[in-house]
Amino acid sequence: MPRHVITLLLLATLVAAWAFLLLPTSLGGPASYIIASGVSMEPTLDSGDLVVLRRGQSYQPGDIVGFRVRGGIVIHRIVGGSAEEGFLTQGDNKEGTDPWQPRPGDILGRMWCRLPGAGRLIISLRSRPLSLLGLTGAIALAALHEPQAKRQRKRRWRMRFRPAASKTARHIDGLLAVLALSLLVGLASAAGAVYCFRQPTERAEAVERLRYEHTAAFNYTVHTAPSNLYTGDVVGPIGPAEPGGAATVTSSPVMRELARSVDLSFAYLLKSSQPADLEGEIAASLLIKAGKGWTKTIDLLPPKPFAGAEASTQLSLDLAQIAALIDTIEEETQYDPGSYEVSLVPKVRLRGHIGQQAIDDTYEPAFRIGLDRRQITMDPAVGRSEVRTVTEEEIRPQRVGLLRLSLPVTVARRLSLAGAALGALASAVVASVLFLGLGSGEVARIRIRYGSMLVSVARVEADYSPKIEVASMSDLVRLARHQGSMICHQERAPGAHLYFVHDGQVTYQHCVSEPIGKEDGAHAP
Repeated sequence: MPRHVITLLLLATLVAAWAFLLLPTSLGGPASYIIASGVSMEPTLDSGDLVVLRRGQSYQPGDIVGFRVRGGIVIHRIVGGSAEEGFLTQGDNKEGTDPWQPRPGDILGRMWCRLPGAGRLIISLRSRPLSLLGLTGAIALAALHEPQAKRQRKRRWRMRFRPAASKTARHIDGLLAVLALSLLVGLASAAGAVYCFRQPTERAEAVERLRYEHTAAFNYTVHTAPSNLYTGDVVGPIGPAEPGGAATVTSSPVMRELARSVDLSFAYLLKSSQPADLEGEIAASLLIKAGKGWTKTIDLLPPKPFAGAEASTQLSLDLAQIAALIDTIEEETQYDPGSYEVSLVPKVRLRGHIGQQAIDDTYEPAFRIGLDRRQITMDPAVGRSEVRTVTEEEIRPQRVGLLRLSLPVTVARRLSLAGAALGALASAVVASVLFLGLGSGEVARIRIRYGSMLVSVARVEADYSPKIEVASMSDLVRLARHQGSMICHQERAPGAHLYFVHDGQVTYQHCVSEPIGKEDGAHAP
């Protein structure tokens, strides 16, 4: 087989294997290429290593994965967590876990292989485009280079003989091209079949069945003692008129010595595109938090039932009572953080149906008040909303993709097996014709089997050296190989072929006679 055909076949096989196994995700493949940086994964990964990631159906603790974060990509090891709540990750050279908790959708893939130092070479070539151009040119010259000895040998034969064109040779080159193509199709299909049979046929996918939104609105009024600072004895009311109003407000802190109480109203509304049949309960509690020291919870409003998608309530906080409670706890604990966070937490419990979907949900938006020795700071977030979804796992066919084509795994398996079978069958048929000469005449079989040793000549000068007729072409081939010479081939007349080897003293020859057209007709495309 000619060298260029073999080179083309090997290159095509490598490209096909790369396309199925390591095609980048930007082209529809399963792989990502990342250059490691930093020391967080030493000694597993060094800065400058090229890491190849491949997508997986699932991930588990111990996997080294690459995932997107704001500002870049991180390559760390999964040490805990779950796909539903997010994975816990940590660098092999770090003591604590990462602040991120990537989910499967954030993960580019798990580490498939590592090429030490290859990333530094890529960075160097990127920064030096002339070096990259020179490397590409050197590879191209090496592929096209033909040894000097072989070129000289070809020139010597051209000087000695005037080659005669052979239709059989052209047919053989065509068959070699067909063989290379069929082998490429078969190998690519076989690689695809291996990949497809390693994939599950089904996958569990979370399907959204319902989407709705909790909305809330806080409105407050601060009652104060008569003073020259505040007009009247109240500050407010401040807040949105109803759920869906202003999300935040701007208000100044209220001096603690003048503040007496806070009246707080809370309105709730559930929004959904589907009809809702709901009932529930609304309650409220007070949470006092002293930094990292202690936390005190007080029930303010027992559960009060309501019907429908709306609820509201009003509460009043006596700041003097809260201050007295804080003083008592400070005296008991001998702990004085200097500032406190007082949170009023409404709790809305909902049960019923939205559309055809049953729900049982709780919504607890906290309204926070900062309390220190001098002033009271009210929460600027007076409007709240939170979207909730109801999902169910649904079993769907797993799909595989190449470039822009996406097929179910079961279909891809059948197609890849069919392609591999057709490629193997075509290769076997062409190889049988090409290397065994099936269906061909003797001249064609000789050309197929010994074409690299034959030189076609148009004219032979008179030669009076002894001539020996060998019994078969294989005997003549053995003589030529023993002498390290080529075999001359002359078509003396239509259908009459002479093959001979001259060693300087004796001419060894073998004659073949066939009906006209027999030697070439079997190879007609």
